[in-house]
Amino acid sequence: MKNLSENKKVTELGYINKRIDISIDPLTRLHVFRIAQFLRDLLKALNEDTQNWEKIIDRAIYHALNLRPIKKKFKLTLYELGLVSFWISLIEAGISKFSLPRLIMISRKNLRKRIMCKRILNVLSFLRHIKYSYNVEGEVMYYVKSALREIFNHPYIRNKLNQPELIERYRVEILDEIDKIISELYENMNLSGFSRRVIAACCLYIADKIICNKLNIKPLLSARIIAQILGINQFTILRKYRIFKNALGMKN
Repeated sequence: MKNLSENKKVTELGYINKRIDISIDPLTRLHVFRIAQFLRDLLKALNEDTQNWEKIIDRAIYHALNLRPIKKKFKLTLYELGLVSFWISLIEAGISKFSLPRLIMISRKNLRKRIMCKRILNVLSFLRHIKYSYNVEGEVMYYVKSALREIFNHPYIRNKLNQPELIERYRVEILDEIDKIISELYENMNLSGFSRRVIAACCLYIADKIICNKLNIKPLLSARIIAQILGINQFTILRKYRIFKNALGMKN
């Protein structure tokens, strides 16, 4: 009777995505329910309202079902599969509110789930390799978009861009400018030896100066703000910025 109850909840909440070509057997339904419940418990432990996260949970379930073939390859537990899928969904949505180590720690200590950090990192590394195939531009843009989401919620930035139309213009133009910068850097120099986070940070730093000059306002993004968001050293940004600026042929 318990399984039937769980199956009903899964069906009602729509976690079985019709786009996925799978046989919806009772075991799959049970796994879906357990992963969804685990993610809700994790969000509650993070003091989040789970109703605000239903779309992300739904997307995580979609990924979990698609990633089942690698579960055996990496010897993942069901909850490790759920956490990997949740992390991928956060990345897709550009949400950088939680760090992966924190999610792992709470899953283990608060929720008492058998989750190994090494297995999680191995799977994510494997999936990232497939997705980007060492495409520097694609990986850098992932970090840029994740950072921008947090930047636009930063009190200092919102205070400076206090007009909705100015925020939207800045958002559109900085993404376009960063896309141009990455393409030009990719053509003019070998980026394979640089950290993707550092490249993203420097592109943000450069693009901000260009866009703010167009908007006739002072630059908004200091190296310190970008460093805090991307988790790198601000002096690294300032050192590498000069290298990239020269590669772009920019003047002071």
